Amino acid sequence: MNHNLKNKKILIVDDDDINQMVLSGMLKKKGYQYDTASNGYEALEKINQTEFAVIIMDCLMPELNGFEATRRIRKMEQTGELNYFTPIIAVTAKTKKVDIERCLKAGMDDFIGKPVQIETLVAIIQKHIS
Repeated sequence: MNHNLKNKKILIVDDDDINQMVLSGMLKKKGYQYDTASNGYEALEKINQTEFAVIIMDCLMPELNGFEATRRIRKMEQTGELNYFTPIIAVTAKTKKVDIERCLKAGMDDFIGKPVQIETLVAIIQKHIS
């Protein structure tokens, strides 16, 4: 585990319970602390209460999808409503160039294709917190 995380958590945002369990299991195995949210609205509530080191964001969710949630988070950072920047990593089954560009255009910093491999997840988290 990287010591740059200190006491900060990683936020997993995914509407699928199984995906949440898989991702949280991977993070737990590597010693990371985490919290979960089931949609974009829940994620926005949580980031107003807690400063997260990284957000792992599913793109396609009901209510408020990952693209719109990311745009709102970036706006909150720009306006000073959030006084810190959080890297957002997209998790998506759609990995065509156009899909990746959509993630980046929404303000996401990186992406991981599903199914997620633990080595890839850890490498991308480390890249954004070092």
